[in-house]
Amino acid sequence: MPVFPRGLLVLPMIALVAAAPRPALPVDNPKVLNDLFQCRTITVDAARLACFDAASAQLATAADQGDVRVIDKEAVSRTRRALFGFSMPSLDLFASHKPATDKSGHAKADEDEIKEITAKIAGVGTSGDGGYVLMLDDGSRWEQTDGVSLGRTPRVGNAVTIRRGVMGNYKMVVEKGPAMKARRIG
Repeated sequence: MPVFPRGLLVLPMIALVAAAPRPALPVDNPKVLNDLFQCRTITVDAARLACFDAASAQLATAADQGDVRVIDKEAVSRTRRALFGFSMPSLDLFASHKPATDKSGHAKADEDEIKEITAKIAGVGTSGDGGYVLMLDDGSRWEQTDGVSLGRTPRVGNAVTIRRGVMGNYKMVVEKGPAMKARRIG
């Protein structure tokens, strides 16, 4: 069996693979990630390895330069919680990869969407109109936007639950007191 330089064997194999039909990949992935995924479709071992080597090197370079960042579901969940209450543009940055649909084909609500948070009060203040401003232990600040009387002053250490309401509104409950309207201010 003749011995060929390593590069001579790989090039013809890559040419054969390049002509093979490839399945479509999601367009919302960065090109360097799609290039890596595309290597899985190559059936010739040496060509597949060469493809993975090249594509993983490109991905590593893109990550090192900050052009690509991979985050896991837990990191997305932490970020969603940290952003809860802020009005954000729809960038699909934290959306599920494939939107779920019901039997009729309509989009379902995102199951991972945070609908409420619970925290402890780390500080209490008042706004210019006499409502409460609560600093929570997660670093967020919430301001009461209605005139609901709580019956007692919120205190550091009290539990607070904030629920997403309709039309971008939020309801805040301190301990087991009445629900008051609130908005995130920081």
